[in-house]
Amino acid sequence: MMFRFAILVALFALIVPTWGQVTSDERSKAADEILRKVRRLDLMNQILPLVLTKSQYAKVLPTIEKARAAVKKQEQIEYDFLSKLSPKIDKALKEAVDNGKVPGNEVINETWATFQTLGIMRKAVADDNVDKVFEVFKATLNAGQIKTAANSVNVKAFDPNADPKTMGDDAKLRIYIRLIVLDPLAYDLLLQLSRKAE
Repeated sequence: MMFRFAILVALFALIVPTWGQVTSDERSKAADEILRKVRRLDLMNQILPLVLTKSQYAKVLPTIEKARAAVKKQEQIEYDFLSKLSPKIDKALKEAVDNGKVPGNEVINETWATFQTLGIMRKAVADDNVDKVFEVFKATLNAGQIKTAANSVNVKAFDPNADPKTMGDDAKLRIYIRLIVLDPLAYDLLLQLSRKAE
């Protein structure tokens, strides 16, 4: 026991001096990667209990791929909107800093209107993706798998006003799909699991 402790102390002594040499950006990137790993672990806790078969993965993955493509298309639309807005924001900021000119409400209102429009568009894409994956899940998974998925998510975390006791399995499954299956980190995990499934 003392030997192990001595090794830990020695390793700690070697590591601590290098902490000061790590830049803020490097720490931030490392922390982000650790958080991604933690999220992947959490996703595995939600996905593995379904025990999907190879044929089920084959039916579910193409729909998830289409959902991911829809999200990428929406991201491009958002980028285009924001790119058009950026010069106006830059001009207003420059005038504010260089000339002390108050930006006023025109650019702010246009910015908020753009954000509102993009938010509505993003929600429409997300809702459509959930609907499509839901249909495939209902047609592909068995009753036990659907029940497992429905009962594995904390619906209160998604909607604090929701009452899990009165919600049906379909509503819970939709939340599961939105939070777990369509999580950006889930696809690669699902793909890896599909290769090992029987």
